[in-house]
Formats: sequence, C-alpha cells, structure tokens
Amino acid sequence: MLIPPIAADPPAVTRYRLLLNGLPPALHGFTILQLSDLHSQAFGPNGDALPRMLTDLRFDLTALTGDLINGRRSRYHDTPALQLVDAVAARAPAYYVTGNHEWSAPHAEMLFARLAERGVRLLRNEAELLEHSSAGMRSAVGVIGMDDLMYFNRNRREFAAALERAVQHVAGAELRVLLSHRPELFPIYCRCGIDVALTGHSHGGQIRIPGVGGIFAPGQGLLARYDGGLFREGRTQMVISRGLGRSIFPLRINNPPEVVVVELAAHPAGRTK
Repeated sequence: MLIPPIAADPPAVTRYRLLLNGLPPALHGFTILQLSDLHSQAFGPNGDALPRMLTDLRFDLTALTGDLINGRRSRYHDTPALQLVDAVAARAPAYYVTGNHEWSAPHAEMLFARLAERGVRLLRNEAELLEHSSAGMRSAVGVIGMDDLMYFNRNRREFAAALERAVQHVAGAELRVLLSHRPELFPIYCRCGIDVALTGHSHGGQIRIPGVGGIFAPGQGLLARYDGGLFREGRTQMVISRGLGRSIFPLRINNPPEVVVVELAAHPAGRTK
C-alpha cells in the first residue's frame, strides 16, 4: 500500500560544487536546482513551507528528476507537485523527466499538461540546447532528458540506444547535462559522454546507518552502491538526490529529505578531480 502524503518539516539544502575540465568561462558558477522524488509530499500545514524555502535560493536551471507524484494515489491536479513547480518555473528554465511513479499514475498525461502550462519543459528521450550568458559571454548547455526505465520495459539496451540518439542532437554543446531518474544506470551515462548526470530514485536508501549507508534502494536492493551523493567516473560526474518524499515505506531514518543545489566551476588544474 502506498503511503499518503502528510505534512513534514522543510528539507535540508545539500550543495555540490563540481569541478569540470574545460568548462567555458560563461558557465563558471552556473547553478542547477535539483528537485526529485516529491511523491506528492506536502511540507508544512498548508503545504507552502518548501515553496517559501526555495525563494531564498539562486539558480540558473531547475531539474525535476522524476516521481513528482505518488503513483496510483495521484491525481492530475496533484497539489504538492503544482505548488512546487509554481515556486520555481518562472525563475529559471525548468526541465522535467519521468520517474517510475509517473508510469503507474492514472492521470500522468494530465499532469504533464498542467506542467507545460506553467512553462516546464518535459524531455522524453530528447535533448535541446540552452543558451546561457554571463559577464558578456555566451555558452550552450546541452540538456538531455530521459524517460524512466519503465518506459523501456526495463530494457537497458533500449535505454542506452535512446540516450545515444539524444546526445547526438546536442553534439556541439560545451556541456552535457543529463536528467535521468535512475542512478544505477551510471555506467551507461559514462559511455555516452555525459558531463553531469542528475538522478534520484534511491531515496538515500530510506534508512541510513552511519558508516554503512542506505539499507535498501529500489532497482538496486540491499546496501546499494548508488544510494545518494556524488559519484565520478572519467569525465562523468553524477549527483544522486536523496529525494523529498516517501513512497511505500513510511519512514526516513538518518536521512532527511533534501533539496540539491549544484554549482559548476572550471577545474583550475585543467582536469576533473
């Protein structure tokens, strides 16, 4: 049985500063707000604690990395999801990709329409160039968005082939940023030449043991490797949000909900560290 949303305290803000080899000067300081795995969770008695908290954050792009809603219990006019989007959509370009819960929700297409009305760009196995200006300089960010693995009937080869096709559409981008729900697909992201991957789904392992990590992550099982935080392999860096809400299990232990802020910077030594 899925757990219904209840009021909760505002989440913590987790900040990452990613050092990237060859980052153009115009993208130094480029900041991404990542919101993941809301699962229809309301924060505060009126559900406005999280939207109010976000007003204090500065960002150049919003990445919504799936599971805005809570599967079968969700409605197309899901209030927490729309409150969250209303707080950020007008402040910076906002991109959204599906998680597994969108694929079990009865009215997901209606939700997509409500998000589009608010200016949110739903990326479904596609990519587009985002122009960014800073200090009189311009650069192009390739924003790539992938549907959850459920769309591909859990077929990783089909997912990888679709990602390769999407990446080709932004081959000239100076930075490739991927929005994808699943962290366990990290090896695929690396093979496809992604610079920064933003993911969720793991819920931080739901219950975390200090010195051990998360107990269980969907798609990975017990003591999952990709349970939250920052991972690096070659040129690719992946940030895994521990998420905002809960789905099946009702508790988060040693694992507060989080809003993620990612700032990009050029590596001073000319290499990714």
